[in-house]
Parts: sequence; structure tokens; C-alpha cells
Amino acid sequence: MLEKRIGDKLDGLLEEALEEYALPGIAASVSGGGGGKKFGAGFAWRGAAGRDSVENGRQLTPDHIFHMASVTKLFVGTAAVQLWERGLLAPEDRLADLLAEYRQAPRGLGDVTLLQLLTHTSGLSNVEHFGWEKPETDDGALRRYAVSPEVMAMPFVHEDRGNSFSYSDVGYEILGAVIEETAGETLEDYIKKNIFEPLGMERSTLRTFERGFQLREFAGLESGDWRSPGKTDELRRLLDLQNLARLSDPPMAMPHGRTEEGKLKLETHYPYNREHCASSTLSSCQEDMERFARAHLAHACGGHGPQLFPPAYYEEVWRPRAVVPNNGEHIGLSWFIREQEGYTLYGHEGTDQGFRASFWICPELDLTLLVNSNVTKAPVKRVAKRLLKAVLESC
Repeated sequence: MLEKRIGDKLDGLLEEALEEYALPGIAASVSGGGGGKKFGAGFAWRGAAGRDSVENGRQLTPDHIFHMASVTKLFVGTAAVQLWERGLLAPEDRLADLLAEYRQAPRGLGDVTLLQLLTHTSGLSNVEHFGWEKPETDDGALRRYAVSPEVMAMPFVHEDRGNSFSYSDVGYEILGAVIEETAGETLEDYIKKNIFEPLGMERSTLRTFERGFQLREFAGLESGDWRSPGKTDELRRLLDLQNLARLSDPPMAMPHGRTEEGKLKLETHYPYNREHCASSTLSSCQEDMERFARAHLAHACGGHGPQLFPPAYYEEVWRPRAVVPNNGEHIGLSWFIREQEGYTLYGHEGTDQGFRASFWICPELDLTLLVNSNVTKAPVKRVAKRLLKAVLESC
């Protein structure tokens, strides 16, 4: 009875949001386990409204794949903590001690620590152009970018390292390169082996262009030279929106923007570039993201199943490190921390050209919350707050 009452209410809120904000589509999930005691035996709801594309698109479902944008950073942060737990990295490690190219880095860049990268307190500035129109797709793309002259020359926006928050995608690209160097494999392979596979996240990947790999001649590209002109051009072709929509299985939501008059339009490019795999290239679905959320909740709520690192580490992971100036939230190790309805939530927002994501968990309630939309600047966090309030009012 509780599950139906909550489900009916949340279905209605999605339809309202679709119309109120003129979205092409919106998908969401909310689940409450028994560990938080608020929901008894627990409940699980997934919903969707709208279409995956304004150009002859399909009805959106909770199974659709969405670009998760900066929610990717939670997976990179989890990978860093795993390597910390294994004694291969430590929060106080300096870049100069981890990447050879940073030993002679200018302006004290080599003194930036992993903790500062994880908490956006390094003072590093941000990416100005992500290169969606000409994505790199080879194994060396992330490392090349992380040690490029462009990154080395980026100015610091402040010198109060370790204390003042300044959001930096660049910091996570560098962190991703550190993980690759430490683990001896690509960041995507590490996350697949150590997060996706143990959790059964079979429909998640950081290599979005592979969702179009339906042709036999590309089956061997894992060991091939991805940088050769013919293969690189074809990989980029597979990132074409129409090919992704046609070839992908399960189906993918397509990115949208708006005209000057506010009318919805399909974006020209999918927001993917392997140079930025550490900050933004995760594509996933509601069910898989719930698996990731539940793995992190297991330590606090007595849940079962695989844990991503020992429970004792969460005291550091979820400890507030700095205030986020624009909204009064705090930042932990990758996780943002906010308050709502008297509860503490941990999570991350994601925004890229054509997509928005809002992902949160609440250990006190044993609750997971995810909202996705396939249009730039969709107010998904506002919708997420409405969904949580509605759930609590229904109990």
C-alpha cells in the first residue's frame, strides 16, 4: 500500500515537471530500504515521462541510458579511496610524487595533493572547451590532456589550497591520470573491474562510443590502434547522435538544447570526449545507479551485498571539508553534502551540453534518489527535492 501511494504521487510529479519546465524527457528513481526504519520493509519506485528525442523519439522509460555528466566524479573518487585503502595512494600524496610530468610543473602545481583534487580545494581553474565536436577516443587521451601545456598553464583561481572551494573538472582529469598511473590500466578499465562488475552494473560505461559497436569489424578494437585515421574517424562517426540512437541497446536518451525562442532542439554533438572521462563520461540507467547507491549505503544501514571499501573509511569520505559558496552545501571526498527536511544527503549534480543529472543518497533514511533529464539546464535538483518531500509526506 505504501509503495503504490508513493508511486502514484511521484508519477504525477514527473508529469508536472515535464510540462512545467517544457522538458523533452525526465526519468527518476527513489528507493527506501528497511535499514532507515522510516519506510518499514522498504519501497522502490522508478518512473519516466516524455520522449528520448524530439525528433521521432521513443517513449522514455526508466531503462533508458542517460549521460550522467559530473556524477562520474563519484566513481573516480570511489576508485581513489579504494587505492588509498590498498596502500597505493594517500590523501596527502603530491602530484610531483605521482606523475613524472609534474616534477617540474610551474607555479607549485606539483605541490597539489590528492585530497585537494578530491575536495575541489586545489585552486585549479576549470575547462573552457570540452571538445565534444571532435572527441579523442584512444587509450592515451586522458593522460595526454592531464599533462598537456593547456593544463600546465591554467591559472590558480585562489591560493588558499585545502580550505577554499573552487569546482574544477581539470582537477579530476589529473586525478584520473594518477589512478591510471597507479593501477597500471586505463581509468575506464579500473572502474569497470572494481565497481561496475562487482555491483552488477552491466549497462554502465565510461566509454559511451562503444554503445554503437554493433559491427563485427570493431570487435577487436580493444587491442588495436585506436588512433589510426580510419578507425578514429569511424569511432567519431559512431558518436553521431543518429547512430547512437539507432544502434544502442538498451536505448539512449538524446541530448537537447533550446533555440533563442526557447524551442527544444536536438544538440549537434553527444557530450563525450575521452580526454574528460574522469570528470564526465559515465552513461548509465536508473537500476545501475541504484546498485551504486546501495553499495555505499550498505555500511550505514545494515544492507547486504558488495561494499566498495571498508565502512571505516566513510568517516573521512563524508566529512565536510569546505563550504560550497553558492549554495551553502559542503564538499567531502567527491561527495557534496546538503540538508533537506532535517536529513543529511550525500551526492552529486551533473550538467553537460544536453543533459542534467541529480544523484543523492541519505543514510539516515536508507534512501536513494536520482533524477535525469535530456536537456541542458533542466532543473533536476529542484525536482529531486520535490520527490524527497513527497516521499516523506506520504509516510
